[in-house]
This record gives sequence, C-alpha cells and structure tokens, in this order.
Amino acid sequence: MKVQGLYCDFVKQQNLRQIEEAESKLEDKDMNKLMFTDQSNDVSIDDSYDSLVNDDENKIERKKVEENITLAILRMNKPEWILIVIGCITASITGARESAHYIIQTKLATIFQECDKNVQKRKFLLYALLYLGFGVISLILHSVQGYVFARSGEALTKRLRSKAFQVILRQDTSFSTGKKIVPVHYVTSCN
Repeated sequence: MKVQGLYCDFVKQQNLRQIEEAESKLEDKDMNKLMFTDQSNDVSIDDSYDSLVNDDENKIERKKVEENITLAILRMNKPEWILIVIGCITASITGARESAHYIIQTKLATIFQECDKNVQKRKFLLYALLYLGFGVISLILHSVQGYVFARSGEALTKRLRSKAFQVILRQDTSFSTGKKIVPVHYVTSCN
C-alpha cells in the first residue's frame, strides 16, 4: 500500500464502488419513502412496503438456499445430455447382455446330455460363436460407454473448474493488506 501500485488502485476502486453502492441504496430508500407518503394525511406506508419487499427477498433467498446441488450440476451438464443418454442406453444393453450370457451358459450345460456327437459339436460351435459375439459386443459397448461418460465428465469438470476460478477471482482481497498475512499479500500483489 505504501508503494501505491496497481493493487492499491484496485483496493481504492473497490472501496469507492462500495461507498457509491451504499449511497445509492440510501437514496433509493429515501425516494421510496417520499413516493409512498400521502401528502394530505402525512401517513407513511414505507413500513408496509419494506415488509413486502423484505418478504419477497426472504422468499428468493430461501429458494436459493433450498436449491439442490445435484440438480444444479445436472443442469450444468446440459450440453452433454446426448452423451449421457447414449451412455445410459449402452449401460442398459450391457446389463441385458449379462442376463443373456447366463441363459446361454445354462443351455451350454445341456449340450453334454446329447448322445449324438455331431449335434453336440454343432451346438458347441454355435455357443462358442455366441460367446465370441458377446465378447465383441461387450468390447464395443464398454468402449462406447466409457468414452461418452468420460467425455461428458471432462466437459462438466472443465465447466465447474472455470466457474470456481471465476468465483475465486471475484473474491475480496482487501483482507490481505494486513501485516499478519504477508505471504498472501505477496501473492496478491505480484502482477
């Protein structure tokens, strides 16, 4: 602060902006009081107006507090809804494939009850090809599922990190001007 550098200018601008905002709020309050005063009876309805405004503000604040974080994150993931739907479809197909795998495995056990070796060989070859097909399908489904979920997760992570970084940059740094917080002061003043 003694050097009167760029950081000092930012702090002064911030303090000036806060003072201007406080003055404008006072002017607005005075203007509202003048507007809602009945000149013939000198009756002020400012208190009832303030209570109505405060009730509305409290309702808005409660709505903000009650907002579900999970839903907010899902809303932020809106551009990747198609990828998420594709991932869910492939996951459900993978689950159905597992059930079909167990059904085929039980039918495979019945092959050994056949007495004819040629029939036994054909059925065994059929089930071996089915297992190979399931393996290829499983490879494709797991690859697609992993790709789409990773892609949507990556985009969401980038978006959340960007938003968090913007919030960090908007934080008030005036607390770092004290002598007790010297390392923070050096970090915030080095430009």
